[in-house]
Amino acid sequence: MTVEVHKSNLAKIQKRKQFQLTLCMIVAFLVISVQSVVAADALYRMLHGEQTVLLLGEITGAGETQLDVKVIRTFQGKASADTILVDRHFTYFGMTSENGSPQVGDFAIMSLDREGEAYRPAWYMARADSGHFRTLSLYYEEETGGRGDLAALKYYVNTNGRHNDFYFDGEQVFARRSLLEDVDVSDGPVPWEEAAPPAAEAVSDPEMTDSEKNASGGFTWGVFFSGVMVIFFVLVIFVRLRMVFLTLRHQKKQSGQ
Repeated sequence: MTVEVHKSNLAKIQKRKQFQLTLCMIVAFLVISVQSVVAADALYRMLHGEQTVLLLGEITGAGETQLDVKVIRTFQGKASADTILVDRHFTYFGMTSENGSPQVGDFAIMSLDREGEAYRPAWYMARADSGHFRTLSLYYEEETGGRGDLAALKYYVNTNGRHNDFYFDGEQVFARRSLLEDVDVSDGPVPWEEAAPPAAEAVSDPEMTDSEKNASGGFTWGVFFSGVMVIFFVLVIFVRLRMVFLTLRHQKKQSGQ
């Protein structure tokens, strides 16, 4: 009788352990899934305009509560001035609090909402290695798990905001392009341990005109006027061909008479 009771207790203990293990696995899966969804949702909202302005800037000064940020280029929206005030209480996305605090001389991609005369972080604030938007990379630390979103953000910036549709396949990140083959952009960000000279030593883009700074999604007046000229020449060619056609038809009628 004692042996049977002992076996019954062992079976109950094993079932309880199996239940606890299964419960822990389910909770862990749900936590990971929620984190992934939140990150993907933040990236999507950032790249699709859910902020006042998305820009590349250089931190040129720092006070107790605000940073002076020189606007180098905007990708969405319009900054209120060439140098703006930004709330300094944030940590760069993809970096730890130890290394991710903003400093004077940093270059950064900033998603900002306007709050009075200043700005506050909206979505990701990412530290860049230079102020050249076409060639810059973004820093990350492996333990933060932000490499995938930063890879997508880097490609978006390097293409001047022309590509904002991304999807993830495991640890790989792809930019979806409608007329061309999708691009694997997974290897974009730079690990902080391998960081080359500090950002303060890098060189930003040369001074740009207001129209260039406020170009959104790659639009510039040069592109606009180029399009107008193309349309104009197409119309001219169409009118000339129509005149030739009408002249030939008129000559044919005259010869028939």
